[in-house]
Amino acid sequence: MSLHYLIDGYNLIQSKPDRFPDSIRDARSRLIKAIEKNRPQGSFKNRITVFFDGQPGVSSPPEKKVKVIYTKGAEADDYIVREVLQSKRPAEMMAVTDDKPLRKKVSAAGGNYMPLDDFIIRLFPHKKKAPSIETEKNISPQQKEEITGELKEKWGG
Repeated sequence: MSLHYLIDGYNLIQSKPDRFPDSIRDARSRLIKAIEKNRPQGSFKNRITVFFDGQPGVSSPPEKKVKVIYTKGAEADDYIVREVLQSKRPAEMMAVTDDKPLRKKVSAAGGNYMPLDDFIIRLFPHKKKAPSIETEKNISPQQKEEITGELKEKWGG
């Protein structure tokens, strides 16, 4: 089973102003680049579409790895619900949103949803720093004797 992630782009951008502090144009670009780079949808079989509420006359950039749709005056929510309703497999549709009315509509249409925070974790994974492991240091025979003597003195050996 492959999933099709449906993202309300402005809902995601506006929910995380610390992640998208730029102009709206730059924020859209940053979102798309992060999706292309970090593949938050997982498997290559999974698809992703980002919907942006758009004004008439605004067009989508050429499709790369991420399909982008400007809704040309309509609400992105309406497009997302329509995608789920028109799908032959609505259970494979995953709306990424915190918008409760949209979640209800998607669920009623047979689709699923993912909270924005869950998707953001995938979108901007934190690189965990490996714990530093101190390697054995080369010490001279004289230093070894001094350390051994100090330990014997302290612990009585």
